[in-house]
This record gives sequence, structure tokens and C-alpha cells, in this order.
Amino acid sequence: MQEWRVKSPIKEEGSSESSIYSINAGLSDTSWMNAYGTKAQPNMVVLGSGQGVIEDSSLEGVYELSDFFNQQDLTRIPSNCDVDSRFVQKFYKWQKKGFQPLYMYDVTMPGNSGSETEFGIAKNLEEFFKPEYEGSYLGLQSMDSNYDEVICTFKQ
Repeated sequence: MQEWRVKSPIKEEGSSESSIYSINAGLSDTSWMNAYGTKAQPNMVVLGSGQGVIEDSSLEGVYELSDFFNQQDLTRIPSNCDVDSRFVQKFYKWQKKGFQPLYMYDVTMPGNSGSETEFGIAKNLEEFFKPEYEGSYLGLQSMDSNYDEVICTFKQ
């Protein structure tokens, strides 16, 4: 870890009704981590990275899911919110023997000036879509492959 930006949980801005707290850290020059939850415990961890094309044309500082998780421990979970075009959004279950399963989203946001990725990790998929996170800056979208707004459902 490169540096803690906010080491003690602070209440999320965006809504006076919000009961979400967060901490965040810079992991490298191109990546970061946020943890969201109650003041006492995180319920979701988000790993992100991004880099402009001008900074490095190979985009080596932009992480992929396989940089954090062994592919054999991941199972794709089909959803009506899967998107696989310029904006990519997919869902997974991580299961390793002897450990509680975790669920995640994988979002890739390519652009003309670079690329960004974001991975959310939680104990269940519903955690990502709770109204409390509306003020948070998650790359996750409640939309289908036609970019229409929908309620995300999952085939487990």
C-alpha cells in the first residue's frame, strides 16, 4: 500500500441520510482502494485503477480481475445487468475451500484518453445495489446491455 488517504472511517458525503462510512487508500500511482460500511465494519471493498493513454500507452497500471483473484476460484453469475461493449460489467462468485464465498462485480470503463477498472467485493450481490451507496462513487451501473436502467437480477 502506498498511502492511507482516510484511515479512520468517515461518514460518506452526498446525503445527510447516509449511514455509510468509508476509508480509502492509494495502492500505487494508478490504483486505489475504498471500503464502505458501518463505522465499525466494512461491508464492501472496492479496488480501482486507471491510467491515461498519455501516461503509458500500454496501460500497464490498469488492473484486471486476474491480478487479484485466481480464475479457477471464480464462477460467472449471469445477470440482466451484464454489459459487454465499450463499457463492460460482469458479476462473479469467489469460492475457495474453507472460506466463506464472496461476490464481486468487474467493471471496465475504456475511453479515448485511457482506461479504468473497478472491482467490488461483498458477502452478497445485493450489497452493491443498496440505496445507501447512491452517494458513493461506484462504477457499477443498474443497466442492461441496451443501456436501459433496470433492477439487476442474477441467475445463481
